[in-house]
Amino acid sequence: MAKRSQRRTLRMSPVIAGFVSLVAVLGGPVRAQDVKVFDTPPSVDELRDALGVTHKPGVRTRSIQIDGPAAPAATTPPPASNEPSPAPPPRQPSASDTPRPHHSAPPANTANTTNTSGKTSGKPVAMRIQFDVGSAALRPGSEAFIESIAKVLSEEKQYSLTIEGHTDASGQFAKNLALSMARAGAVRDVLVQKYGIDAARLTAIGKGPSQPLNPSNPFDPANRRVQFELKS
Repeated sequence: MAKRSQRRTLRMSPVIAGFVSLVAVLGGPVRAQDVKVFDTPPSVDELRDALGVTHKPGVRTRSIQIDGPAAPAATTPPPASNEPSPAPPPRQPSASDTPRPHHSAPPANTANTTNTSGKTSGKPVAMRIQFDVGSAALRPGSEAFIESIAKVLSEEKQYSLTIEGHTDASGQFAKNLALSMARAGAVRDVLVQKYGIDAARLTAIGKGPSQPLNPSNPFDPANRRVQFELKS
């Protein structure tokens, strides 16, 4: 009996090893405190801040440099007179007649210009986008989440977006992995087809139950989410 039990253990070990390897490939645990979770659709400004976009598009500041002394204020001319005006005395040269070097205004994108493009946000944002049970079909009201993402992407064209689907641990791992990928792909398709976001800027990934927000309870429904992160 002991020998039979030992053979069964040896027979199962490759399956367990394969499962552990698959989880390792998908990524390690994520810390819940590092992920901003929106239970309701955020405003564009809320989402912008959560994703780490710190500037408004198209807003720039530039210093202005003025060469030479300020022009004197205009004065009221004296009343006209019939008497001829005396000839002015010859003007003596002064130090102000010495030519001064010209300093042109700084070009765009220098230290005097605010330009925050080219950053990687590094701030993941999760949304409780709802789908039909066991399906990638969006439920009514879920597109409001996607609309906020679309508005940010439309204004911040220097960024691409990673879309991650996550499930809890209920059911088979392989099935959950495929479902999470399908749901991330459904969000990507809405961004492309309805909002005109370039598909080349979007990457959809399925994580299944491999990165729960609540590691102490992998079956917690709070682990189900769609997660976003901007990349430069």
